[in-house]
Amino acid sequence: TPPCDRLQDFPLRLTPVFNVRVQLITTVAQEKSASRDFSLCVATGCQSHHFHYNSTQRLYLYAMSENLPKTEGVDARAASDPPNGTASWGLPETFDEPLVYLSKQQHTVMCKLRKPLPTAQRLGLPCWVPAREVAASLGYSLDGIKHALEATKGRPYLWATEFENVHSLWRYSEPKIEVDGRQYACSEAYYHSQKPNPFSDAVWDQKKEAAMEVAVRAKMAADPSLRSLL
Repeated sequence: TPPCDRLQDFPLRLTPVFNVRVQLITTVAQEKSASRDFSLCVATGCQSHHFHYNSTQRLYLYAMSENLPKTEGVDARAASDPPNGTASWGLPETFDEPLVYLSKQQHTVMCKLRKPLPTAQRLGLPCWVPAREVAASLGYSLDGIKHALEATKGRPYLWATEFENVHSLWRYSEPKIEVDGRQYACSEAYYHSQKPNPFSDAVWDQKKEAAMEVAVRAKMAADPSLRSLL
């Protein structure tokens, strides 16, 4: 909350269009600041920017918060997309390269990427994006994609973060799962709970795939939209 006489004195890194709007806001602020406090909110594509003027202390208070898309009446995990029907997922009828599914929940992630995703910009979310575009946007090489295609003998594959157990970049809220009447925080928690104690590589190598299959099936049961996506 640094003191300043004019709102544009804030070291904000905003787009030129937003800066013009800030200057207009400043004019309004100067007219009203002598008589009373006031607050306002300006929304950009990725965030909401909140301003409050305190007439007693003559301070502009600024806060920024992420503004996630909201969908009423749908579970937050599947709020991105229609839960039923393969056509609703927007998968192209034919494709000749690996594709990654991006739900509406990935909107805020896209705003932070190094480079834009041309396909997502053209089609809008949700959509399927070439894996090479995702790699380029994150600053990665195409080596991982090439190795994967070698494993599939050149057959294009599809992927979505919804099928991962850990989400370090893309957004998805892992559901709680139930296995044999016992609750687990998520599929990853169940998977690790099945490791032998004391730990043995030999023993774990024999059972880890079966443990993961149980975890994934329980996750599918907990979030039915995943079955439709799959």
